[in-house]
Amino acid sequence: MKEFYADFNVKRAFLMLDWTEFKIPLLKGEISERSFFHFTDDLLISALEYHENKTNGAFTEEEAQIRLIFDTLFEKLTTIQNYLDNNLFSFNDLKPHLSYYMKIIGDPDNKMKDTRTRRQIWKYIENYDYSQVIRLLLKFNGQKNAS
Repeated sequence: MKEFYADFNVKRAFLMLDWTEFKIPLLKGEISERSFFHFTDDLLISALEYHENKTNGAFTEEEAQIRLIFDTLFEKLTTIQNYLDNNLFSFNDLKPHLSYYMKIIGDPDNKMKDTRTRRQIWKYIENYDYSQVIRLLLKFNGQKNAS
């Protein structure tokens, strides 16, 4: 978990889950010479559109960065689910570390993100076949699907 939380992209994904609007820090050279980009939930929704359905054409640099950030989060959550499957630790060991964010993404009754934003996150997870993430989210949210 220490390594998971130390990842810069995981930290930024959690900032985007915590806030509806925020300045997201950038590493040098990620997007031109900027040190941050202005994040909103509307930008998140646009960034997580399925690439074949992108209504505005190509993804902006900010949208592409958001996709990279969330891909990193979902890949790491996939690894965590694989660790659970292989009994490297128990769900109860994991629960205090991830419950807050798993409820933001996956609990349809959680109000930290509006329904539209949460549905877009779920669509992204489903469209890009993060099936292990879905399993993990369902465990955290009592088998309720937020989509």
